[in-house]
Amino acid sequence: MNFTGEQKKAELYFFLIPILCSGAFQQLYSLINTAVISRYLSYESVAVIGACAPYASLQDFLFAGMTTGFSFYIYRCIGTGEEETFRKGFWGSVYLTGGLAVLGVILAFFSPAFILLANIPPNLRSEAKLYFFFLMAGSGALGLKNLLLCTVQGLGDTKFPGLLSMAGVFTHTALTVFLIAGLKLPVSAAALAILLNNLFLSFCLIFYLFLHCRRPCRKISPGEILPDVWMELSKSGAAKSGMMMVIWLGSLLMQRSVNGFSGEIIAATAYANTVNAFFMSIFSAYATAAGIIAGQNKGKQNFSNIQSYHQRLLRMSFCWCAVFGMVNLCASGTLLGLLAGESITPKIIQAGTCYLRICSVGYPGLCLLLICRSSLQSMGQYKILPWLGLQETLANTILALLAPRFGYLCVCLANVIKWSLPGLTACVCHRKYLKSQKQKC
Repeated sequence: MNFTGEQKKAELYFFLIPILCSGAFQQLYSLINTAVISRYLSYESVAVIGACAPYASLQDFLFAGMTTGFSFYIYRCIGTGEEETFRKGFWGSVYLTGGLAVLGVILAFFSPAFILLANIPPNLRSEAKLYFFFLMAGSGALGLKNLLLCTVQGLGDTKFPGLLSMAGVFTHTALTVFLIAGLKLPVSAAALAILLNNLFLSFCLIFYLFLHCRRPCRKISPGEILPDVWMELSKSGAAKSGMMMVIWLGSLLMQRSVNGFSGEIIAATAYANTVNAFFMSIFSAYATAAGIIAGQNKGKQNFSNIQSYHQRLLRMSFCWCAVFGMVNLCASGTLLGLLAGESITPKIIQAGTCYLRICSVGYPGLCLLLICRSSLQSMGQYKILPWLGLQETLANTILALLAPRFGYLCVCLANVIKWSLPGLTACVCHRKYLKSQKQKC
C-alpha cells in the first residue's frame, strides 16, 4: 500500500488491523507454549524457558532483527515503483537470510558453552541444552518467515499475513500438544514445534508470492545484484541486528541475575514476560506500520505524510498503553493463573504481578522507542541505532549489578528505564530529522 497525500483515517485502520492481528496471533505461540508446558510438565520446565530467555532474545535480535533490517530497504525499493529495484533488494535479502540459517545451525552445536554463560541452575541444564539446540537450529526458518511476512505487508497486502498468523496459531497448538501431551516429550519439544511451524508458514508465504507476485519476485542470481544493493542491505541489516546484539548483552546480564534467584522467581519472570510479549506485539504492529509508511514515503520524498501518520500511530499506541496498564493493575494475577494452571504458587503470583505492574509505567516509552526507531531506520538513519541499543544495555547492566543487593525490584524497574530513556532519545532524533528534511524540500 502506497501512502501518498492525506488519506482518510479509515484507510489507516484497514491497513493496521491485519498487522495488529498478525502480531498478536504470532505472540499467541508463546502463550500457548507456556500454558501447555505448565499444565503437562511443571513450572520447572517453564523455568527452563525463562532461564534460556537470553537465547530466545538472541534469536530474535540477530536473525529476526537482521531480516527486519533487510525489509526496511525493501520498503524503500517498493516506494520507488521500479520492479527491477525491488527484485534485486528482495533476492539479495533471501540470499543473506540463507547465510544466517547456516550460522544458526553452527551455533546450535555450542549449546553447553552457552548454557554455562547464562548461569543456568545445574538442575535445569540438561533440558536447557536440548531446548537451546532446537531454538538455534530454527533460526533460519524464523528469519525467512519474518522476511517474507514483511515483504508481503510492504507490497500492500496486510490481510493474508494476518490470516496466516491465525492459522499458524492452530498448527502451532496442534504441534505443541502432540509433541508434549501426546508423545510425552520434554520441554525442548516446544522449541521444535516453533521450528516446524515457522517452516510451514514460510512455505505458505512462498506459495503466496509465487501466485500473486511471480513477475516482480522472479528469481535472479547473486551475480545480478549490484554491489550498492548488497552494501545497503548489509548496512540496514547490520544496523538493526547490531543494535539488538548490544541490547542482548544487557539482557544476558539481567537474566544471569534473575537466574540467581529461586526457581519460582525465574518461572514468575517467564510467565510475566510471556504476557508482556503479547502486549508488546500490539505495540510492534504500530512500529511495523511506521516502518512501511516511512520507507515508502522516503522513496517519494514525502516527509509531511510521514509526520502525519507518525503522530496518528503514536496516539493510537498510547491508548493501548492505558488499556494494558489497567489489565496489569486489575487482572495480572488472573492472567498468570491462566498460564500456569495448577503449578502456580503464591510466590509466583506475587513476583509476576509486581513485574507486570511496574512494566506498565514503561509502556509509553516503549511505544515511542519502537515507532520512532522503526521509522528512522526505514528512512536510512542507521547511526542512531547503536546509541539507542547502548542506552538499553546500560540500564539493564546497572540494575542487574544492583539486583543481588537490592532484590527483585531492580529486575522490574529495568524495563521502565531501558524503554523510556532510549524512547525519548529516538523521539527527539525523529523530530529533528523530519524537520531538517522538510526544510530541504
